[in-house]
Amino acid sequence: MKRQCLVCALLMLLTIIPLATNSGSFARASSGRSTTSNTLDQAAIKSLRQQQERFETSVDSRRAIALALASTEFQQMTSRSIWAFNSIFDRFTFTLSAFGVSVVPQNVNVVYSLVAPGLVGVNIVVTEDPALSNVLTVTTQEVPRYSGTESDSHNYSGYEFVDCHTAPTYCNIDWQSPIYEASANWNMPYVQEPGAWACFNHKCDVATWVGLCNVPGCTDNNIVQGGTDSGVYCVTGCQTYYQAFYEFGANSVYCYYWQAGGGNIVDVYSKYVTTGNPNDVPYYTVNVYSTYNGQSCGTSNNYYPSVSNPHYSEFINERPWWDYPWNYYARLPSFYDGGPEWITSCQIDAQSTNSNYPSTYCSPMYNQGWDTYYLMRNGCSPPDNIALGGIDSSSDFSQTYLRYCGT
Repeated sequence: MKRQCLVCALLMLLTIIPLATNSGSFARASSGRSTTSNTLDQAAIKSLRQQQERFETSVDSRRAIALALASTEFQQMTSRSIWAFNSIFDRFTFTLSAFGVSVVPQNVNVVYSLVAPGLVGVNIVVTEDPALSNVLTVTTQEVPRYSGTESDSHNYSGYEFVDCHTAPTYCNIDWQSPIYEASANWNMPYVQEPGAWACFNHKCDVATWVGLCNVPGCTDNNIVQGGTDSGVYCVTGCQTYYQAFYEFGANSVYCYYWQAGGGNIVDVYSKYVTTGNPNDVPYYTVNVYSTYNGQSCGTSNNYYPSVSNPHYSEFINERPWWDYPWNYYARLPSFYDGGPEWITSCQIDAQSTNSNYPSTYCSPMYNQGWDTYYLMRNGCSPPDNIALGGIDSSSDFSQTYLRYCGT
């Protein structure tokens, strides 16, 4: 399949700009990638995933939900509105030593989301101890929607892959294999206000995420995704916020609040749980790990039939959508002190439970042209808000902030 750029094709049609003019967007940024002494190698990541998922799958979800529903505080907070069960996530801490990775569960969290027209983006989180014997806190969170893109890609920058290993000659939709897993690491960006008053009474956010979906660009907004969100919001002063999140469809969930961004080397792992049987139902696992402070969160075995047979894997920077009362896309903040954010070890189908779909890194798929790239553009000159780097032989690429114009 020929590599596509949806935005480039649109601009060629409307403004007669030749495709070659966009090649500059793929120049590697001059700043070197971030390095840190507390990064995880692949063996450590594998151990971390296994230990975390072992606890997640052992949680008695019925007992956790029953404990949440019995909470007087939860009952009072939900008495005047309609709330629907969203998911259960777990928080962990982990340490690295010469003996490997040690993971300690911190709490179990039952999430309910507000059901009301135009009011997507409000959750109640009931936090319980790991033994499911006590409710520790009941809190609310306002969250954005990490949605699909549109034809002009005004909110997306990054790559989307399809798997055409079984295609006899060229890659089209008839020969695309399902993609069951996707993962990547990145240095979570520091953010700041991109210009004077840019974030006053207007949220400025950039989210980096890995996801799986059914259609190109996830345009039906049915996505399984996990990642991090770095933001700035100003009223009397400016405050930054850094969160890990996951999302199945409409309502996202913040699963960890972090104090800082730039030091975090984040590993995100989205997995479709299947044996390859056509009668299998789609259950998903999403885990997010931060090496900066040894904290992680995850959710396992989530039934989400809206993404029943994922064929597209996404590695994206996004300006998320904030629903009522804001009703706007977040403005793009400047990030990582003007240097690049590096997305590394981009990989799909890693250790899939279905051996028919082997693990592969993104670099060989990129070299085959099995990707679509998205350039965030909002009517500025020069056009790009973020410079998207090409994928190198290590399956790494960069996202470099350029300008917030038009966002």
